[in-house]
Amino acid sequence: MNFGEILKKVLDEMNVSQRSLAASVGKEPSYISRIINEKVNVSWDTINSLAEALGINPGVFFATEDEMLSYIVDELPEDTKEFIRNRQNQTWIYLAKDLKESGFSVKSITSAVELLKELDNK
Repeated sequence: MNFGEILKKVLDEMNVSQRSLAASVGKEPSYISRIINEKVNVSWDTINSLAEALGINPGVFFATEDEMLSYIVDELPEDTKEFIRNRQNQTWIYLAKDLKESGFSVKSITSAVELLKELDNK
């Protein structure tokens, strides 16, 4: 995936519009569209601004899904990571990330994912 595709996926997963992101970083919505469509090169400053506005680490834009999972939920038990990986949806990664950044313990995050696993199987 290229940078624009990853940005689009992040926006979709986080339910953030291009317009909203543009306003957060002081750019026109068309600029965000041009980034997504690989029509402009982005500077490191822009990448950092986008990441900050989205509340994510800039490395997310360059990480594979496995790297992203490792970065965000490194301390979780292997079966919990595997469940998140198998969902084919980065929303699970963002959930774990948000819980971790909100101060939840690894045990609490694992418990939350276990509960969601049960619901997912019903």
